[in-house]
Amino acid sequence: MMKKIISLALLFCFVVCSTAMADLVDPFNVAHDYLTSGVAGTGWSGIMNVGNATILNASITAADKLRITGVGDWGGTGTGGPFLYKEVTGDFIAETKAGAEHFACAGLMVRLADVAAGGAGEDNMILAYWPVEFWNVGTIFWPTDNGARPEYDNSGYNAGAIPSYLRVERRGADFYWSRSSDGVTWQALPSANPRVRPDMDVAVLQVGLIQNFGGWAEQDVDYEYFTLIEQVTAFSGTKKVSEGSPAVTITVDLLGPAPTAPVDVVLTEVTTGDPNDLLMNGSQSPVTITFPAGIKQKTFTLQAIDDVLQEGPENVKITASVFSTDSNYAGHPGGSIVVNIIDNEAGLLVDEGNGVAVDENGTLSDSISIVLSTEPTADVTVAISTDGQTNVTSPLVFTSANWNTPQTVIVTGVDDAILETDPHTGKLSFSASSSDPAYQGVTAFDVMVTIKENDCGAWGYSRYDANQDCVVNLSDMAQLALQWMQCTFPNADGCVDMR
Repeated sequence: MMKKIISLALLFCFVVCSTAMADLVDPFNVAHDYLTSGVAGTGWSGIMNVGNATILNASITAADKLRITGVGDWGGTGTGGPFLYKEVTGDFIAETKAGAEHFACAGLMVRLADVAAGGAGEDNMILAYWPVEFWNVGTIFWPTDNGARPEYDNSGYNAGAIPSYLRVERRGADFYWSRSSDGVTWQALPSANPRVRPDMDVAVLQVGLIQNFGGWAEQDVDYEYFTLIEQVTAFSGTKKVSEGSPAVTITVDLLGPAPTAPVDVVLTEVTTGDPNDLLMNGSQSPVTITFPAGIKQKTFTLQAIDDVLQEGPENVKITASVFSTDSNYAGHPGGSIVVNIIDNEAGLLVDEGNGVAVDENGTLSDSISIVLSTEPTADVTVAISTDGQTNVTSPLVFTSANWNTPQTVIVTGVDDAILETDPHTGKLSFSASSSDPAYQGVTAFDVMVTIKENDCGAWGYSRYDANQDCVVNLSDMAQLALQWMQCTFPNADGCVDMR
């Protein structure tokens, strides 16, 4: 069945079917002219750049479709094409099926409504259906940030078999973009799974359909439907917990009407470090909270697991997935919260990134960062010792004011006269001293440093380097000539057998 027929109920919608969740489901099956009537009487929030359109209507020019005809003039520093949008609060899933003339561009766009809030220039993201054969373009992703518009994930023209279903899901600052050829099997974009945009992590965003990139001629784009499903849960209460402290209480509210059937909210801890940082209702992730029919608010307890790891402050995300037979909640995103966990193990946290590498020439240096895991009661001095192979800046001083601000240490190699293997390693060791007994004598794991050698012979010698000075020149020719002369008789004194 065509994705256009979302449900039988849509056949009887007047322009837009909206639920109490402020979702928007528009099959474009009833006549409406947005140029003459605007968005009045629809579930849409507004239109931008209408002056660039000569046609912007639903089921008038093209039956059961939104047709936008105009001349786009957007080149990455503004949004020049006509843009029909819905304002969204919180997490959401938006989807459409697009069509366009050759060279015309039909896009699904998420835009920062308050342009100044994101910095200088336009801030938006577009996944576009853009059939251009001689440029081999099919669908393409444009994440515009401060007016800069890079291009990613070109699907290619593929003889015109271009994915025309476009989807975006928002989870806080993370945006997941995908495309499909049938509306059933979705392909996540490699560059946007997720696309992290802290500048667009705001309360209200504009989400909708845009006609664009046809600046040299008037062209048509069509949309068969648009669906927008909004987040259905909200979390309140403190989002900060400490190891060794009592549990705190978090309140979960359902944002729609009182459910007519039970609603299960599954809470899952998502972290790149220790996957078991929290207890929810006394259990580790995942945890299910069930809302009986008619109930819109529940609570759960949140407690940090008191482990023995020196982790420092952590931000841990909890995502909510929603399951119900109530159509107001089934298939809706549940949103997420970020919990700040305060460690109670005094320790030194050393971040060496992807490893530390330097050379003896002084052309390659590297860095590490150090921070304390807990707030000290007195100043903490951290000394860094080496094995003589490297130089570092030391010591560092942490106070109650800067204990959780990483301090950067520059590491350089020592240019010695010792012939060593290339590369070889050095070692950094760490120790703390303080009148705070929790930090007195605290150490951290050693950091191994990779050092590139610069002394002659570290890489072996060329067979042509007769005098083994790491340079092949006339001196080697003279050395070879001398050896040749001395070897008139192979067993003569001073003869070096070079065979």
